[in-house]
Amino acid sequence: MNQQMSVLVSTKDEAWITNPTIIARVKNVLGTIELDPASSIEANKIVGAERIYTIEDDSLTKAWIANSIYLNSPFGKVGVKSQAGIFAEYAIDQYKQGNFKEGILLLDCRTGYVYFNSLLDRLVSATLK
Repeated sequence: MNQQMSVLVSTKDEAWITNPTIIARVKNVLGTIELDPASSIEANKIVGAERIYTIEDDSLTKAWIANSIYLNSPFGKVGVKSQAGIFAEYAIDQYKQGNFKEGILLLDCRTGYVYFNSLLDRLVSATLK
């Protein structure tokens, strides 16, 4: 597929801001986004979540209480673990605890990634295209 990276992301650092086209599709599924647990003031201008956690909030220490979440996790690594994997595993845990009812995670999700099978095993549904 010859798709420009700008369709998927709009910045070049670890905190990629989701393209508005993707957010429109997310809202078509979720209706509203109650919580974005890995966001910023700038990113939320596009996402439009009712509540956000920023890097200063350290969302991995908080309960993600919401009807709906949208997560575009930071990329990069913490030690030898990917931040996307850390956030995906935390999302699975929060979902299993009943802290949110539905969510969309925007991840670079390849079958070789450690968190890939955890997502397929634990989330209600996964659409792979």
